[in-house]
Amino acid sequence: MTALLLLVSALAGATTDDDRIQRAQLERVRAEVAGEVQLAAYDLLDELALGWKTEPVFAEPTAVVLADVTVPVGLGTGMQALIENHLSDVLLRNSDTRIRLVHCPSCMQVVVHSGPEGTVVSRGVDQPGVLADLGDHGGKHALFVDIEAEGGWLVLRARLTQLTPDLPVVWSRTLSTSTSTPAMLRAADDLKTAEEAREEYLQALRGGGIVTIPLRFTIRSYASPGGFAAGAPPFLWIQ
Repeated sequence: MTALLLLVSALAGATTDDDRIQRAQLERVRAEVAGEVQLAAYDLLDELALGWKTEPVFAEPTAVVLADVTVPVGLGTGMQALIENHLSDVLLRNSDTRIRLVHCPSCMQVVVHSGPEGTVVSRGVDQPGVLADLGDHGGKHALFVDIEAEGGWLVLRARLTQLTPDLPVVWSRTLSTSTSTPAMLRAADDLKTAEEAREEYLQALRGGGIVTIPLRFTIRSYASPGGFAAGAPPFLWIQ
């Protein structure tokens, strides 16, 4: 009986260990996929900002509220925060997009409005009339960014909505990229088309760019061990 109990305990421990290893492997794969999706989403955001630079939506700098950012299911709020941070960084470094993100607390909070037609509970950005009554004029337009995974493609849908009672869409765009295509990783302060970025990458592979290899030459010496033992002589070390 004692041996049987020991065998059952060993099997239970092995199963627990196997489950732990499997969960760790799944988490590692999930992290790799999330990282690839994040880089691809950054690439789409860069393309979006580049389009605003090439063909500005507004004639002058305009305050825009970032109303909503959605990411593929399973990537969590951390992915949303990364997307918001990258988009704000790109727009700050490219003022010629003429889109200036502003903070509007009333736009993002849930507002309860009662009138003759009934009671409406929604975010402030969905009730521009209520925002006007509250005296909040943080922005005249709202930006919605939706990122979805559709098969082997990552799709970004962006739209600018005017904050008036009828909420008209003044601009919209859909961009997509294959998940098997590596991201260009363009610099935020030097946006360029995907073709130009890919050509620079190919030139670097061909040896067309400047390549520097840092080297450090040092002389290592060791203290004498004392007594009658001989110490190691100094020798040249290349790092």
